[in-house]
Amino acid sequence: MPQPVSTTRLEARVYVTVDVAWRRDPLNDFNTMVPMNGRMAVVGMVAMMVGARVMGASVAHPGPPGPLSRSHGHPTSEWGDVEVPGCAPFSTNLSGWQVVSADWIAATSSTAAECRAQCCATGNCTTWNIQLSSTDPSHHPLECWLSSQASVTLQPADSSAVWAGGTRAVVPSPPSPPRPSAPTPPIDPRHGGGVIQPLSSWFYYKSASTTPTLLRELTDQSIRVLRLRAAQVAAVSGAKQWSERIDDARQRFAKVFAPLPNADRAPPTYKVVKTLTRPGYICEKILYQTRPGFWVPAALWTPTGGSTKPHPGVLLVSGHTPDGFRSNSLDGPVIDNAPGDDDYQVVQINLVSRGFVVLAFDPIGQGERMQYADIPEGRPDPSAPWSKGAGPLWGSTADHEYIGRQLLLSGIGLMSFWLHDETVSLDLLAAHPMVNADALGVVGCSGGGTQSSYLAAMDPRVKAASIACYTSTFEIDRLWAAGGASDGEQTWPHGIHLGLDKPDLLEVRANLSTQVLVTTADTCFPAAGGIAAVAEARGAYTALGGTLDTFTGVWHHGWVLPTREQIYIFFCARLGAGFGGTTPAACGDPTELNVSAGSAAAEWTDAELQVTSTGQINTAPECGAGPDGPSATVHTFSSQIAQDNLDALAKLRSTDPRGFVASVRSNAANVSGYLEPSTSVVPPRFLGAQFPDPRPPGRPHPGHPPLASAAAGAANSTAVGLVERWMLFGEGSCFTVVTLFFPYPVDDMMTPRPTNMSAVVFYQRAESDLSGGVPASVAAAVGAGHVAVVAEVCGVGESGDAFADGLTGVGNAAEDMAMELGRSIPGFMAGDMVRVHRYLRSRVDVDGILLAMASDSLDVALVHSALSSPADAPDRIVLVAPRSSLGRAATERIYVTKSYYSWIFGLLKHYDLSDTVAAMVDTTKLLVLGPVDGASLVPLNATAAQEAYAFATRSASGGSITVTAGTFSQAAATAMALDWAR
Repeated sequence: MPQPVSTTRLEARVYVTVDVAWRRDPLNDFNTMVPMNGRMAVVGMVAMMVGARVMGASVAHPGPPGPLSRSHGHPTSEWGDVEVPGCAPFSTNLSGWQVVSADWIAATSSTAAECRAQCCATGNCTTWNIQLSSTDPSHHPLECWLSSQASVTLQPADSSAVWAGGTRAVVPSPPSPPRPSAPTPPIDPRHGGGVIQPLSSWFYYKSASTTPTLLRELTDQSIRVLRLRAAQVAAVSGAKQWSERIDDARQRFAKVFAPLPNADRAPPTYKVVKTLTRPGYICEKILYQTRPGFWVPAALWTPTGGSTKPHPGVLLVSGHTPDGFRSNSLDGPVIDNAPGDDDYQVVQINLVSRGFVVLAFDPIGQGERMQYADIPEGRPDPSAPWSKGAGPLWGSTADHEYIGRQLLLSGIGLMSFWLHDETVSLDLLAAHPMVNADALGVVGCSGGGTQSSYLAAMDPRVKAASIACYTSTFEIDRLWAAGGASDGEQTWPHGIHLGLDKPDLLEVRANLSTQVLVTTADTCFPAAGGIAAVAEARGAYTALGGTLDTFTGVWHHGWVLPTREQIYIFFCARLGAGFGGTTPAACGDPTELNVSAGSAAAEWTDAELQVTSTGQINTAPECGAGPDGPSATVHTFSSQIAQDNLDALAKLRSTDPRGFVASVRSNAANVSGYLEPSTSVVPPRFLGAQFPDPRPPGRPHPGHPPLASAAAGAANSTAVGLVERWMLFGEGSCFTVVTLFFPYPVDDMMTPRPTNMSAVVFYQRAESDLSGGVPASVAAAVGAGHVAVVAEVCGVGESGDAFADGLTGVGNAAEDMAMELGRSIPGFMAGDMVRVHRYLRSRVDVDGILLAMASDSLDVALVHSALSSPADAPDRIVLVAPRSSLGRAATERIYVTKSYYSWIFGLLKHYDLSDTVAAMVDTTKLLVLGPVDGASLVPLNATAAQEAYAFATRSASGGSITVTAGTFSQAAATAMALDWAR
């Protein structure tokens, strides 16, 4: 393979590290038979492979989706003798580099104009051809490619990543700019010579990966469990063993999806709002309930004419589109697969035209089921109600994440609500007089692929299931999709811990018919994952007699024309429709009908398919909305579940307080997923020692204090002598950085130190780089004669902040991965805190731990560390601005999303946060400063603060608890804590 023409760092590219197989035209997809003769010369398609694992595929020149020909996109001659393996990568901070005779350059961008600005010097690119490689900015970053034979000077912006390539690419390195020197502090004439620089020149530990360490460790732990499962599956053979494994997997899925729909339910009734007609079918806009008061808008498509025999029925579940089942391509050709508006209506029309009865409904948080449409936070924008919102809770992923987190506190995954909706919807379809209940199917793409997978796995009535752009493996999702593309309903609580993986969704229905559709450039659920899942499941289908059909399209995430036509072929073959509808399309003909505006089978507009009078269920009077509030939402049910749990806890506090406190102590480790630190640990690693401000060289002399410094925080540094940094190794690749601030005059590593200095430990989220000088809280502890210790546990600070405050749109990878492993972030951090406490007690120059203080919502981890390993707990613990109750976050409709990393799955089934404090006060002294409301994070007033911890106060015997309301800075909290500790 050619070597890269530059030695700069490769930015997330695989060109120089993989084998590249070149296929010539017309081999433009994964499903065309490959001729075995001829030499591979002209680039048609690239398939990148590592060993036997497909990494992806793309066409060498941009073209429209679907079957390609030489006339699509740009002629290959324009690209000359491009050699992708010979690309030259540029990092993001290299300005002034020049490419001589490059065939092409590319940059991550969002628009053609930005691409031109990022890649080219002024005037150099006026004749270059801008090509956008992605059509879907909602799922993928755009890459723009500029092709030319001319020289060009690259001027990459700070946020761009730029590549140049081609066999003639010449990349001379620019001269290294002079390194600016730091200003030299004044020299104290008493000592002469230079000075030792302050902590701005600290050497930080950096791993080879840019992924936050905790996220990487959670990925590694997941993969170990998943590979153990894969080895077990590989040993399964024959119908008997597969049947036993499938029975076991179904029982495990029942736990993940719990609670399951009631077995004795009756099919829902529905009311028809309006009937629409086209040649060959009618479309009824309907409303029905899947739970009491929980309304669902839908379209029921039934064929007209032809046979009177019962028809096969197909349930269509939509992906993450704002307009739900109405999604259409009336604003452009269907083949374009327009971004942000995936076409689901075209499939509905083509199926009903082939003789299928189709039920398509709005999933929760989409279409007319936006859960917060009645309030400003989630209200659609009146100017474009189907495409944008006016607040942060508008949109499917934000909606799903927000409602899903509240359910998790009660030990329920949002996927349970999804399965319930689908199951009851299938009840309605099966009960329809025109439907053959023994010939039912489900179809969906992306989020709809998620839903179709769930229903197909859990409901044996589904005889044929078509799953697009979701099937994968968790390992490949995590490695290639930055933690796995997911939102609330795509997270499996304890799923990996239970030994489950996505291929199990296929295998549990191995006696039935399944179709898996993947696309090669899918960055949400990589094609490699779908191919791997199908390969694993194939043995089960062979053993048990089911059919497993697959198709791989060369395109981005979503349905595209060839995959849609495969859907029609699949259902016609597996469910046997084709009852002679009046449209020209026979069931066996996969050619998709023309549904463009003005055609005989034209799609309907969003407005034409609006079901409710207001356009939203929770504001529609016919669905129960009124002056007293909206109609039922997911929160209606989740808040009641949470309240039932809180009522049960209140009863235990009242009837058996001692027994309840004992149960909190005994359950804390298991509930949080705490793991006892290993006794055979790697020794702590010394990272260095420095002064917080300039000092003269050599050993200090009595009466020579630190030199004056103009740095911010210098006033705090005069009390600080030596500063040491140590690394404590935790689980796997995780580590904790511990910074110790010794009181002056501890100024070197050799002089014997006092042994009566106790430690004050600070747990906080911010990194202790000291760029602004010594924090006032540290100076206060050191000034009182203590060793101040700033501990950055894995997941915060130097190991890389693994968390995102608020809603990320596609899940919170670290928190969700921990939950799928049967762990939690507080449980994970609790182990690191125990390591810190053991380390400090092992030092001869630290006389125990005076107190440990947690802020930034790390209080949950600190309390669980004390409950899980009481022998290692400090005698005094200070909690700064703790949530008094996560019950409030579960029951209030609106809650602040900050600090999701402190939440624990199923917590409210066992205890609330204030109960963990009550479980500690027998042996530990606690100071609670400025407790906040669990939903709003607003500080509690004095009365509310005392009430929140009343049970803890009553439980105190050997210990004590002090609760002080208010708002406290870190410095003020430290001062109060030191005074309290005396």
